[in-house]
Amino acid sequence: MKKSRLIVLAVLLLCLGMMSMSGCSARDPLTLRIGSYNIKNGELVNHEFKAIADDILSKDLDIVGLQEVDKFCVRSKFADTMELLKEYTGMQYYAYFKCIDLYGDEDTYGEGGAYGTAILSKYPITETDEIELNNGKTVERRLLTHAAIDVDGTVVNFYNTHLTIASDAIRQSEFRIVANTVKDKENCILVGDFNVDSYGEFEVLKPLTYINNPETDFITHPEGDRKIDNICFSSEFSLAEDAYGLLENHHSDHVMLYAELELSGQ
Repeated sequence: MKKSRLIVLAVLLLCLGMMSMSGCSARDPLTLRIGSYNIKNGELVNHEFKAIADDILSKDLDIVGLQEVDKFCVRSKFADTMELLKEYTGMQYYAYFKCIDLYGDEDTYGEGGAYGTAILSKYPITETDEIELNNGKTVERRLLTHAAIDVDGTVVNFYNTHLTIASDAIRQSEFRIVANTVKDKENCILVGDFNVDSYGEFEVLKPLTYINNPETDFITHPEGDRKIDNICFSSEFSLAEDAYGLLENHHSDHVMLYAELELSGQ
């Protein structure tokens, strides 16, 4: 009996040692490093998307929402931007959403070219969908895009958007649709270029927490000192201390906003 107890104890100690070496335990929270990045179709890095990929890798992001993403466009050397970012980052999963098709500007887009938003992830994307936000009121389709992402067995509802700059009234209507869509979603993360005039416009998204606010005051569009990009999250998440901010390297007219989130109860 004594010998069997010693064997059990040895096995337990070995398991604890292995968990310690791996840096995790049964009580460790699930953590995700999230980004929001308007890449201006790669224009400021001469459409060399390795620079954009290096930005993402520099903050070890797990999931990033991208805005102003070209696909097979004349101006971006007919690149498939997301395939390149997948290759350069090693992040194997993405979803691309078309916001502008060819509409007469052949020098910019070319036959079959497109422009839109995308979600890039280290973890499998199991489902995607999109919601029209402005019903054709502007040339560019404004969308709320969604990816259900399987993070080691936990489903994270990740949303990405790029709201209109053309009209305050239209944008605030778009905000309301976004808010009504995400308000009851569990494990919800919402990122994007919101083109806001003030932080007050984010109030409609409550109870989501948003990291770009009067206290943090992140200038994400340096031209004009605009604070228009944000990362928002539902109550299941908390913001890791001192693990959020800006990557200011001028590879776009926006700077990348990033944050580390912890999912409680894991």
